[in-house]
Formats: sequence, structure tokens, C-alpha cells
Amino acid sequence: MTDHHDGWLISSAELARLLGKSVGWLYRHRAALEAAGMPAPHPAFKRPLMWSRGAVRFWIDGRHQQVADQHAADQERAGARARMAARARSLAGKGA
Repeated sequence: MTDHHDGWLISSAELARLLGKSVGWLYRHRAALEAAGMPAPHPAFKRPLMWSRGAVRFWIDGRHQQVADQHAADQERAGARARMAARARSLAGKGA
């Protein structure tokens, strides 16, 4: 079995750091995070829990992409609303 110090596995502490949270927070929210797509710990490591670095990076990168996609969609909707409001003002001025 590969030693976790070779870099392909990360500890709870490192995962919590990547998420910007404490280890306690990670453990309290683990079930919800896994339900939302976070990878489960590697089954070969029960104590301490270890996660696949690649799977975690893939999940985090995907979440960042989702946030970026949502931001782009929000920006597009805001632009459409602004264009519609400008058009409405233009049409209102023509009818007077």
C-alpha cells in the first residue's frame, strides 16, 4: 500500500484548509458535503481519514467552475434586465 506521505492522499487537516474551514467544521459537515458531491475518504484509510488528492481537486475545481458559470449567468441576466429597462424607457418616451 502506498504511504500517504507520497502526495496522492491528503489528511482531514489539509482538506479543511483547502475548504477554508476547521477540521471540526469538516467533520460536522462531512455528510452534507459528500451529499453535495465531495468525494468520500479513501476506503483503505479509516484512522486517520485520508482523501484522494486528485478526487478532491477535481471536486473543488468543478465547484469553482459551477460558481464561475453561475456568475456568468447572473451577469447575463443583469445585462438583459438593463437592456429591457432601457428599451422600456425608450418606448415610453415615444408614446408621450
